[in-house]
Amino acid sequence: TTSLPSPLIISDSSLISECSSLISQCEYDEALRRQKSIDETSSFLLPFCASIGLVTSVFALLILSLSIFAIYKNRLPSRKYTVITSRTLGDGFSSLLISISSLLSSSSSASFTLLALFIFISTFGFVQLSLSHLLVILLRQISLIRPHGFSSLFSHRKLILSLLLIWIVSLLYTAAFAPLTTVIITPSKGPEVCTFSRCQLPLLIVCIVLLSLLILILLSFYIFVLCKLRRNVQSFRFYGDAALAKKQMHRFLSYGVHILVYSAISALQLAGVIIILQNASLFYRLLNDEKSCEVIEYLGVQIRVEVIAGAAILLWLVRILSDFVILGIRDYRKLLPWIAKRDEEQRERLTESRTTSRMDTPQRNSFNCPVFTLDKEIHRRDLRN
Repeated sequence: TTSLPSPLIISDSSLISECSSLISQCEYDEALRRQKSIDETSSFLLPFCASIGLVTSVFALLILSLSIFAIYKNRLPSRKYTVITSRTLGDGFSSLLISISSLLSSSSSASFTLLALFIFISTFGFVQLSLSHLLVILLRQISLIRPHGFSSLFSHRKLILSLLLIWIVSLLYTAAFAPLTTVIITPSKGPEVCTFSRCQLPLLIVCIVLLSLLILILLSFYIFVLCKLRRNVQSFRFYGDAALAKKQMHRFLSYGVHILVYSAISALQLAGVIIILQNASLFYRLLNDEKSCEVIEYLGVQIRVEVIAGAAILLWLVRILSDFVILGIRDYRKLLPWIAKRDEEQRERLTESRTTSRMDTPQRNSFNCPVFTLDKEIHRRDLRN
């Protein structure tokens, strides 16, 4: 007997050929069937990810352009939607990277490409999205605590610095996973760059812990601010003026749809990382098994990892599209220029009609004299003091 040849150096076909003399005919046929399943899965997932990623990138560019124009025209809250614009830019970058990588990937590197993209959205994509949501909730919290000093407390300069910090933290966290990504893209460098026990396993554990913490922190912070808004509505109702507080709470509740979608996709993402960690441990055990050539188990691990990574990428793209749809439903009247212009014209006509009706309506305890049209002409001597 001999150990399983390292799949980090040879292909699946070479692996099956080398192990053919050590396994039975049934196991050999099963290995070929699983290899065919891997090829079919890759041929389906990669074009699908590329097409959806391309569509998502176009939508991201459209939403980005409309949001910037609406902020410039002062139709949207500048601070909140500057954060949303930054988040949209990150989503567009992730979608474009997924689309280009899927198009350029070959059949032999399909599994490695899907896994590398999965690591990318679990690091950069997830951290940038989570911190952007936290910043939006923080803005609402500050506006509740300091409603009159909000502009000075959180100026545009501080907002831009906060967004730059979000991007820097996201990129640095992604760079920390560069050794793991290097092993995935160029497997032959695995023993030199990032071994399983000292590098790959700790990085995956860190990813799981950070995913869990960010999900819990974000959900807890959102519920806390929502409860505070509800108490604010009740306190204003006591004084007989709760319309503005209700409007703020309803707007924050509508933003909660983004948080709900984020929580669902992030929970599935966390489950995917945990399953990949389990399969990576099994994969490492198979590589170091000195007793048998477990080619079937190895191919089974590869199928599971490929399917989980591909499904996670597709769910991430669906999440991005869902955010765009939710944003469009909530603010399409302010985002679309022709609708916003029509609404402004209607408001102006309504204001003019109210002003005219108020001037024409006789006021109590006042004299209504025809000051604009006089029945007879005024002589110049009538204007004397």
